[in-house]
Amino acid sequence: MFEQQQFDAGLTQHLWLFEGKLTMTAGEETHVLEAGDCLFMRLAEAHIFHNPHGAPARYAIILNRSKV
Repeated sequence: MFEQQQFDAGLTQHLWLFEGKLTMTAGEETHVLEAGDCLFMRLAEAHIFHNPHGAPARYAIILNRSKV
């Protein structure tokens, strides 16, 4: 679990799942992701990455700082 932090409001995180399944909780919402899915999140929210499945999950995290 990644606790909620104070970050620049323009900083976002994108999770792109390449393989497997992953349950991702961002703030108050929980998402079940499968290979090919992409999830956009504000970095200031608390995040929980969870893989309750038997196979590994491979993913990339892309951080983006927009100019506000």
